[in-house]
Amino acid sequence: MKIVSADTGASLVKEMGYDTFSWGVAEEAPYAYYMKQDVTGKETFDTVLFPYKTEGDVSVERIDLGVPTYDATAMKITSTVDGTTNNTYYMLDYDHEAGATHTFGQYETDAELALVRENADGTVAEAIINGGSYIKNASAKHHTYLQYHISG
Repeated sequence: MKIVSADTGASLVKEMGYDTFSWGVAEEAPYAYYMKQDVTGKETFDTVLFPYKTEGDVSVERIDLGVPTYDATAMKITSTVDGTTNNTYYMLDYDHEAGATHTFGQYETDAELALVRENADGTVAEAIINGGSYIKNASAKHHTYLQYHISG
């Protein structure tokens, strides 16, 4: 498993601690965490957990939504597994208001949560939204609505 932070100000810290792999027996084991220094006020950690069985890699790029990350966050996640690369665009609006829209990458939505996964050739393989009514390719000349989902 790879653990990748989208936060440029976060540093990875590796330490030794203890884990109980079997009941009642504590063994020394490595662990890691992300840390930010000199933080004042609200702060977030956007982290991707990337499981894979064979050769794989993942990178994360934050997409600026023009608001603090504790209000809304978006990322472009590029993953390569067995030589095939996919891009996944993810957006979460923590302070969602009905009718508000966000553009993340080339996609636009009025949802609280949206995810679009593209195949290596850029075609959409999967689109998921929650708390909204649409997601569309905002850069297309003719808008193609990827999925309708109305949640109550």
